[in-house]
Amino acid sequence: KALRNCGRKRPTAVMPEGVDVSSINSLEDIKSCIASIEQEEEQLEAELNAIMSQQEHLDTKIGAFQHTLSNLSTMISEAQRLSHVVRNTARLAESVSSKVKLLDLAKSRVFEAMKRVDDVMDLKNCVDGVRTSLQSGDYEKAADHIHRYLTLDESFLKETAKGSEDAGGVQSAFQLLKEYEVQLKSIVRTRFDAAVELKNPEEIVRFLKLFPRLFLQEEGLTRLSRYLNSLISTTSMQNLQIASKADGQRADVIYADTLMLLYEGIARIVEDHQPLIEACYGSDKMPFLMEQLQVECDRQLQTIMKHYQSKRSLDQKVKQVVGHSSQASPRPDPIPLDNVLSEMALSNAHTELYFKFLRKKFVVSVLQIVIGDISIAQYMPCPIFGIPIYLTVQAELYY
Repeated sequence: KALRNCGRKRPTAVMPEGVDVSSINSLEDIKSCIASIEQEEEQLEAELNAIMSQQEHLDTKIGAFQHTLSNLSTMISEAQRLSHVVRNTARLAESVSSKVKLLDLAKSRVFEAMKRVDDVMDLKNCVDGVRTSLQSGDYEKAADHIHRYLTLDESFLKETAKGSEDAGGVQSAFQLLKEYEVQLKSIVRTRFDAAVELKNPEEIVRFLKLFPRLFLQEEGLTRLSRYLNSLISTTSMQNLQIASKADGQRADVIYADTLMLLYEGIARIVEDHQPLIEACYGSDKMPFLMEQLQVECDRQLQTIMKHYQSKRSLDQKVKQVVGHSSQASPRPDPIPLDNVLSEMALSNAHTELYFKFLRKKFVVSVLQIVIGDISIAQYMPCPIFGIPIYLTVQAELYY
């Protein structure tokens, strides 16, 4: 009866997997089978309900996917169109790039040709300009023309003019300019030496500026240093003669004062000539001039010290002190010794100040060479010998 009722309720029921109907022999087996079937049915209904509850969400996703599919064909066609445009643009860019390269090459050749023509014209103008300037005594303008001629590539211009009507003219122009160059250099040397002999500062500065225009920087600096060294020597000897005859309150330190005057004179020379040297010769040439001046300073310093040693009888005082220390001679008078030591200390102080001045000026010159523009540095005043000296913060760190 139970089996018949079970059959009426679920005529389409499917036996659970793994259940053998032929093995059902009792009521208990039937109840166990029915319980298993009902439990599986509940699980299936729960899963079905869960799936049905997500139907709205799935419908939304499916709708969005269908919308995307509808736009996908449009996107593909747009991408193909864009690819075609980019491909055409790339071909056009390659074509334009090759033409631009050809134009740049043509432009560079045109500029090169124009430069050659300008150089040839400048060469001819230099010949006329130098001739006229030398005749009128305008050596500055003549030096400018010679400077322009010296910057030209002679072999290049001769090769350019080869085979043309101007070939002979270019050759003769270079020959004339070489002769004018030798003539102008001789004039500059002669007039500079004459100005030095006459002690004419204006003429000295005038011809001093022409040496770098003729590419004679080292010669100009050497001649200038000889002239300045002669001024230092003359002034130092005059001061030394005055010191030898000095009397009064400063007599005990007169040689220290003489050293001070020597150092002040060199400092003023450096300050006065530094703008001219840096403007005409370059900031890297100032250390060379300072080195030449220092050679003369050392020479004059030795002369002063010899007079000082003789005038103050230093050898005799040293012997007295040494003899007294060994108890071979009586005690020397301490007052003259105190005067000598005071003068030595004062001379030492002046020398230290002068060395400090040289170090600062040299470091500033080096920084101008390395940095290229000294105006970017911060300045700090440092008065030495009554002369306004300026030193960069960076230079102070180096010092």
